[in-house]
Amino acid sequence: MCDIAEILGTYPKKHKKPIADQLGMAAQTLQRQLNPYDPDTMPVTSIISFIRACNNDFTVLDHIENRLGRVAISIPSKTTELDYTSIAPLAKASGGAISEFAKAIEDKKITKEEAKDCLRELSNMTAVAMGLIQELPKIIE
Repeated sequence: MCDIAEILGTYPKKHKKPIADQLGMAAQTLQRQLNPYDPDTMPVTSIISFIRACNNDFTVLDHIENRLGRVAISIPSKTTELDYTSIAPLAKASGGAISEFAKAIEDKKITKEEAKDCLRELSNMTAVAMGLIQELPKIIE
């Protein structure tokens, strides 16, 4: 049995009718498509709509990415102009974040507090990077 079908089978057991309605199918069809033992599995073309109908539950997508050795990062849905005066200090602080992370892993042990600090710093750094990835192509064009 396909592990992806198994994961789809773990999606909510309740409230399938509203999800099926959003997907434009009968609840029984959705039930069959989510049953990993049923040959009528969910077509790949329906997975994005299904994820959206499940309030953006990315469990199956995370699994696929993990198997491919990739990681997805959420990007802001609205493109906003970069505030360069606030981005510059954050970009400079990113170097500090890397240094802090290096110190945290130097002893080959990460404490709970170090993990929290690293996650916060890496999240800030990711936000800066995503903003730059969205805006820099506009400058190039």
